[in-house]
Amino acid sequence: MTSNRFFIDRNSIQSGSAFLHGKEHDHLSRVVRKKPGDEVYLFDAAGNTYLAKITFIHKDQTKLSIIEKLPPQKKGVDIILGQAMLKMKNMELILQKATELGIHTFIPIRAERTIIKIKDYGKQKVERWKKISLSAAKQSGRSDLMNIEYPESIQDVVTEYNPSNKILLTEKAEKNLKEIILSPFFAGTGDPEIPPSTIILVGPEGGWTEKEEEYIVKHGYTPVCLGDLVLRSETAAISAISAFTLFWKW
Repeated sequence: MTSNRFFIDRNSIQSGSAFLHGKEHDHLSRVVRKKPGDEVYLFDAAGNTYLAKITFIHKDQTKLSIIEKLPPQKKGVDIILGQAMLKMKNMELILQKATELGIHTFIPIRAERTIIKIKDYGKQKVERWKKISLSAAKQSGRSDLMNIEYPESIQDVVTEYNPSNKILLTEKAEKNLKEIILSPFFAGTGDPEIPPSTIILVGPEGGWTEKEEEYIVKHGYTPVCLGDLVLRSETAAISAISAFTLFWKW
């Protein structure tokens, strides 16, 4: 799918024509070797998708003619994933899958039991994450880009973000996540009333501390578990967002 979808700056679309520059131009012309006359899909940061035909391929840019602007993808609940920072390869796995699953915002969280060095999460790392997310968006056919925030403390996250539904994943919880996800479908009020936005907090390898959990719950979060098994943090994150997107997003 990445061979036929390209990300474009909205300012590069003018009067029915579009222009690809930089890495997207290089990918089109040198990697997948598209030719004039080929039709491709373009999408921008606002979630717009266009069917376009290549007219010219120059050394430093590709010119395309817009054939049509496609209908927007159906939107459901906006899901925010607050993920306590893990080793790089595990964070990148979660980031990739979160993009594919349509997560709205990704927030790396500094937790008490975070073992990775904070300095490893600077601007350069976030830029790498954006590239990984862009590639995942192209592959999955997603028409918008996931918001990727800079690392924040758990205290800042719970006070800054105030979605309509707040979930804390913890193996200590008695309530299972499926109770939260399925409850709108058994409310007996006709069509399920699904919250317009939700946030899911997932802890580090060693889990949340008791102090952190008390603080999070105090700020209106519902503690839930994913069953009797103890899951790795990255497994828990992907499992939780998969369940939400399956029942609530589409």
